[in-house]
Amino acid sequence: MTPEDPLAGRTFAALERLESHPGLEMRVVDGVQMPFYQGRRVIERGSPIAGGVSLGATEREAIVVDWEKAPTLEQLYRSVVDTYSWYFTSPTEIPLALQATYDIILNWFNPGDRTPEDGRTALSFILRKLDAKRDGKVNLEHFLVYHAGDCRHQSLAAGAIVERLIAEHYLEGTVTIERNSLNSQGHAWTTHTPPFGRATVIDTVLRYLGPPQRPDVPWLYLHQSDMRHP
Repeated sequence: MTPEDPLAGRTFAALERLESHPGLEMRVVDGVQMPFYQGRRVIERGSPIAGGVSLGATEREAIVVDWEKAPTLEQLYRSVVDTYSWYFTSPTEIPLALQATYDIILNWFNPGDRTPEDGRTALSFILRKLDAKRDGKVNLEHFLVYHAGDCRHQSLAAGAIVERLIAEHYLEGTVTIERNSLNSQGHAWTTHTPPFGRATVIDTVLRYLGPPQRPDVPWLYLHQSDMRHP
């Protein structure tokens, strides 16, 4: 597999790009080799999210997810838990905690009447303000404070919340950050997989909450390994 392959993971492309970077190393964790970048585990498909770092497929900021340094993420998590407690019914058979996560993250990154162009401007502003270096680590918290973030920032926020919902027994199953590249355009989203039943995609950028495969999906929510193992 190469980074140019259709459905190839964007994280794979990042690891290929940074192969000779002094900050990238492989460590054995529980008998499995895992990539670490500047001391933090790289967030990739199927890996834990909290405590990790997400690398860009191209040279851009490396986003750190650290609950201890993210009071806004904590605030969002508490909002999800509080909102979840008020969701007595779900019109789409989506687990209520996932519906609450989607709603909270969608509204957070799209305050008021802000347009997509406004959102891009806000993201550019925070990157300039932080003087974010290429492949330099930046905590997700900085983007949350300004309600600024693209698909990678939003999927990390949603994924971190769902991961904690599972850890604190509001949900069962697993969660992962998914990324692929189609027609030279990259995208990231969050997928929750329950012990039984179908997976649910959380994609607040393209405003989709539902199963990965449906006629009206706004993106091809598949990875190359899904094509090999349908």
